[in-house]
Amino acid sequence: MQHPPPRKRAASPGPRSHRRHSDCPPYRSFRQHRASCQRQIPDGPCQQGRATFWCMCTLYAVTKGIDAVRSIVRRLEGDCDFTVPQRAAILPDGVAPVVTQDANGRRSIELMRWGFPPRALVTRTTRPVVTNARWLRTEFWIPHLERRCLVPATAFCEYQDGTKTPIWFARPADRGDTRPLFFFAGLWCAWSGRRGTKDAPAYGKHRLFTLVTTFANELVAPLHSEAMPVILPDADACDQWLDGRIQEALALQRPPPADWLTIVSRGPHADAG
Repeated sequence: MQHPPPRKRAASPGPRSHRRHSDCPPYRSFRQHRASCQRQIPDGPCQQGRATFWCMCTLYAVTKGIDAVRSIVRRLEGDCDFTVPQRAAILPDGVAPVVTQDANGRRSIELMRWGFPPRALVTRTTRPVVTNARWLRTEFWIPHLERRCLVPATAFCEYQDGTKTPIWFARPADRGDTRPLFFFAGLWCAWSGRRGTKDAPAYGKHRLFTLVTTFANELVAPLHSEAMPVILPDADACDQWLDGRIQEALALQRPPPADWLTIVSRGPHADAG
């Protein structure tokens, strides 16, 4: 009795592919990439249904105070009980000023921590935190779209492809102001748990924010081909992000013209201020 020839085993498809920041080396597996990447961003599925990881925009600066914020943001009410910190470097889980608007249209500025809790672990603390939001029409982000915010900044950093060389972007100088203020489009949420570091934990209720991102423009793309933060260029755009309906606000999720930004410093000892 003749037996049928054994079936040939299908070739292995190899390691699962996933989107990755161009700064990340081509790791052989998703697990290696996850272990090496500093920030986990649950920003929608990759081609194989895995989580997406981005390493972009995890460092920015704001060196302007409340007066500069008031000069751009309309209807900013009340006296702030703090001075907006002038920070040369704001990192994930750091505290930074954020402008919010309540259901009655009142706007205020307060300090929040940078980074949402990751999607799979929203009920307990973990690292890394979610610093960027890209695919806003996914299940994870839709509940947050009514809680939009403005994040003041004077510069943001990306890293040179294949190196750790920081490149700082800012607005071009304007009438003697070498670091004009601008705003990132952001989302915020309330969350309870532990933040901070292992040595200095911060327990309790927190208000958190994340930066909305879009496709990179011609200036940023050579350094980071995947994405860049959504930048709101003026008071009208800030109003549209806070006041507009969701579709009107999401129309702002587009890269700015290349000449709206400039590279202001390069190198490991670059000056963000």
